[in-house]
Amino acid sequence: MAKKTITTQTAQTTPAKEVNMEESPSPVTEDEAVYNNNVHQQGVNMDISTFTSNQLINELVSRGILTADFADKESKRRDRAIAKAAKFAAVSTAKTGIMAVLENTEFTANKYFSVKKTGNSIGFMSHVTGERSVVLKALTQLVQSGQIRKIGLVKGEEKPTSEVNAFQIRYARVTEAEVQTEEAAAEVAEEGK
Repeated sequence: MAKKTITTQTAQTTPAKEVNMEESPSPVTEDEAVYNNNVHQQGVNMDISTFTSNQLINELVSRGILTADFADKESKRRDRAIAKAAKFAAVSTAKTGIMAVLENTEFTANKYFSVKKTGNSIGFMSHVTGERSVVLKALTQLVQSGQIRKIGLVKGEEKPTSEVNAFQIRYARVTEAEVQTEEAAAEVAEEGK
């Protein structure tokens, strides 16, 4: 590749004009400063406290500051946030309902619970309002937090969940003995470090 050479010409310098440095600019009043600021914002003056977020976005789109594509993305983002909050509330309500079923004195004789009623377990869906997916999410969170335990049940015998199919999954209360055993195992593991 050939190198290009660039030649520059120096401009003739003109003598500097004398500037009187003693003159100071006139002070700007507060109203003038606000006006100047508004002029620099190019007409974007509006009181945003009177708009909802949707109205604000529509106003900015109508003024040409935002594109309609951006407004659509924001609308979808807002809808997803609302759906996520509704799902979180539904799962929290289901968790409360599940714990109420487990603590209900009417069901103290029952050892096993499932999502739907079976021959040897009470179904949470009969007592907790919500869709099946919401109840399953709530059960998963309760198992992860250690409030209930997930087991496999085959012919009345408890097995690990990895050894059973989905129809043999059951949920049981966490007993005080299990909590003490877990705490003791955690202490032994901590001492071994």
